[in-house]
Amino acid sequence: MNYKSEMQKIKRYSHNLEVVLNAFYWIAIVAACVSLVAFIVILLVPDSNFVVSKSSTGHSGFYLDGLIRYNLNEITHEVNTKNIYSSITIISTLIFVLVTPLLKQLCLILKTIEDAKPFSIQNAKRISMVGLILLLGSFLIPASQVFMASSVINTLKIQNVSTNFSVNLYLILAGFMMFILSGVFKYGSYLQHEYDETV
Repeated sequence: MNYKSEMQKIKRYSHNLEVVLNAFYWIAIVAACVSLVAFIVILLVPDSNFVVSKSSTGHSGFYLDGLIRYNLNEITHEVNTKNIYSSITIISTLIFVLVTPLLKQLCLILKTIEDAKPFSIQNAKRISMVGLILLLGSFLIPASQVFMASSVINTLKIQNVSTNFSVNLYLILAGFMMFILSGVFKYGSYLQHEYDETV
């Protein structure tokens, strides 16, 4: 096997992926700012602009968790949807704020791979940070979904529907895997240091 050519491929793939993730990183920053501004604007706009009635809803509606759709044309009274829109914007801000540092750490890791220094001690710390963000996300993302669903249910006065909070086990597992991988990179950094000193 030609390890040199394989390493060149890995570097090229790392560079391309870094460019893509870096673009998503800046998009996430802009989206977080836009969501935050939208939240502030919604708070300042008078409540009367968010009042909807059966005659003004048409065929519009809301999706709960991407599975259940509630049609607004089923409402029988005027509803102030300001809480729903403010919930959407604040949750969007929270998610983008969570995703932004995750993307940044991944970009930095890919940069070290491109520079042929994957077993840097900084990478071990970055992978630990990724694990911590995933663990936080395993609680915050389900909590935000419950908050959003509760806002819709309470605002629209939907009967016989309740919310249930449960952590995201996949994100917890991925987070702990990142901590293990961080330990592997720390050991790899130690071996790299020993090798460099020997040479």
